[in-house]
Amino acid sequence: MDFLKFGFETDIGSSRCNQDRCFVWRNDNNRLYVFGVADGHGRLGELVADTVKNMMMEFLDQGELDVDTNVPDFLEKCFDCFQEKLQSLLEEFGVFDGKTGGTTLSVAVISNNILFVANVADSSIILCTREKKLQQTMVKHVRDCAEPLTEQLLVKSVEEPSVQTLELTSNHSADCVNEYKRMLRTHPSKSNPNVPELRFLYDAHHIPKRLCKPIFNLSETFEPILDPSGVYYKNVCRDWGTIVVPTTDDVHLAFTRSLGDFFFNSLGVSAKPEIQSIDLNELAERLEDQLVCIVAATDGLWDNWLPEHVGKFVLDPSCIEAVKTKPDIGALRVAQSLMNRNTMYGKRNFGVNNLDNTTVVLAYIDLRCILK
Repeated sequence: MDFLKFGFETDIGSSRCNQDRCFVWRNDNNRLYVFGVADGHGRLGELVADTVKNMMMEFLDQGELDVDTNVPDFLEKCFDCFQEKLQSLLEEFGVFDGKTGGTTLSVAVISNNILFVANVADSSIILCTREKKLQQTMVKHVRDCAEPLTEQLLVKSVEEPSVQTLELTSNHSADCVNEYKRMLRTHPSKSNPNVPELRFLYDAHHIPKRLCKPIFNLSETFEPILDPSGVYYKNVCRDWGTIVVPTTDDVHLAFTRSLGDFFFNSLGVSAKPEIQSIDLNELAERLEDQLVCIVAATDGLWDNWLPEHVGKFVLDPSCIEAVKTKPDIGALRVAQSLMNRNTMYGKRNFGVNNLDNTTVVLAYIDLRCILK
């Protein structure tokens, strides 16, 4: 098997249009690989996601990335350029009220045997293996582009469990206390500087969003304390439905970072990514089974799957056999099979008329190529 095999698939669900996009770019001579997913939202979400995808491919085809490139700098530049382009694009359309659309974006770059991941919002990327030898401390926090001078608190468990899947993207949901504190630092409320300009709320149906329940209670010193009880679970991972909401409007957003969404951007939602990395050399030395899979997907997949169950699916012996024996189409067949299973689960969990757009990219890596 070659060093890396890609497969990808997308499904419109029960929506009228597919606002998801994905991209794959490879330079096998220099062993440089880039792939990712974007999930548009709002009236112009499809246009926003499509613009981001096309710009990324243009940057790569024009040689913006090579073996000597500082990858975190490259990724930060990409997100900044995307946001700048989106602002001019929406102004050209004459719809620049800041509420017309945005997109998630999660990007993976493999360069010099290091896997870098940058993201805004909730499209996730995970690393899957067949051995319980992974630990979350293997994932290094490289940079928070929204607050480059803020030190990250490193929490290390003495008895950290070993697992088969690792989350490589950062959490940008409204129940993330770090995001609450970031917005408090960058965009405090004009009427009460002890809280952020945006309100962090548990989503609820059939009531005005501004009346939803707060996610955080405040201590006497105004430290945010998470109220662990939400209103409804939005997925099988039992994540609560959460939103950020301005004080004077019912318009809302389901995450604390995104591209586009300029109205929310002016109130603290950031278009700048967090960047993390994992050393594939270290990973290869740790594992006996040298075949791993990286899964990048929009939330239409994570609505229906636990990450560890996705890992078991894509690394099932039948899937691995397809990837090894059908080098041109094996990974694609696995992606299609995963999507078919996801559709079945979605109909069971949400009903036939409530299926979200779903897009997935699979990257199978043979780590033996690194050790040679």
